[in-house]
Amino acid sequence: KDTSGLIIIAKDNDTHEKLKDMFQNREVEKHYVAIVHGKINEEITIEKPIGRDVNNRTKMTVCDDGKYAKSIVKPICFNDDYSLVEVSILSGRTHQIRVHLSYLHHPVLGDKTYGIKKEKVNTDRQMLHAFYLKFHHPILDKDINLIAPLHEDYIEAIRKCKLDYECYQELVSKLED
Repeated sequence: KDTSGLIIIAKDNDTHEKLKDMFQNREVEKHYVAIVHGKINEEITIEKPIGRDVNNRTKMTVCDDGKYAKSIVKPICFNDDYSLVEVSILSGRTHQIRVHLSYLHHPVLGDKTYGIKKEKVNTDRQMLHAFYLKFHHPILDKDINLIAPLHEDYIEAIRKCKLDYECYQELVSKLED
């Protein structure tokens, strides 16, 4: 609920069923941008199963008996304290990005469930944004590419973390081409 950005909503049951199948068949390309703790200076593929945390049933965790989950994390820009990363998910598990990044000891800034309790940079929400969706529309029969701009609070968090907003804008420009 604290993730900003794009969502897909079906207007009728037929479209809903088609979209559900597309998500299950991995036919919807989803990209997120996140501000995370620590330095990520190279691409990381995280292929770890996710399931319910046995100690706290409201949380998810990486566990051997969980369901398959794969995330690809690419650095956009970074310093010693924070990184701005693009995350592509190749599965759709609950809290997948937040769980995988926390597992790597790079939790999302402002994440009250999986993150750091006392943040140096304060935000009102987690800095995770669904910024890009690409899919073939099941009814209109045409390709759809959507990009959601960052909210002002997100841009301000980038600046507070001393990260380069221009790098994000370059990524968006490449996707728009």
